[in-house]
Amino acid sequence: MLEEKLFSILSPLVDSNVYPDTAPEGTPLPYILYQQVGGIPVQFLEGAGSTVSPRIQITIWSDSRLQAAQLQRDAQRLLVGAPLFGTIAGGAVALHEEALGLRGTQQDFYFKGDP
Repeated sequence: MLEEKLFSILSPLVDSNVYPDTAPEGTPLPYILYQQVGGIPVQFLEGAGSTVSPRIQITIWSDSRLQAAQLQRDAQRLLVGAPLFGTIAGGAVALHEEALGLRGTQQDFYFKGDP
């Protein structure tokens, strides 16, 4: 399952603080979130179809811009390599949550297979 592979591949970067959608309250920084935000669907004449290339958004939160940027580069390197061979769907976007003191990055990737 894709979620299990994402967790396994990204966990070493952030001491296993990898979560779908949102992190639990009190999660220490840095942490990584993943969320399916679309994909490339396939539909057959018979009507049956599936999403064979899910688009997954990876969001990294830290308290440091430098750390967030480095984690983004490390995550990108891992996600486009074996075993996932993800395809970069766009460049990383810098994030800033001033009220919380968070710095982050967000980037989308396509993966092969059903989510």
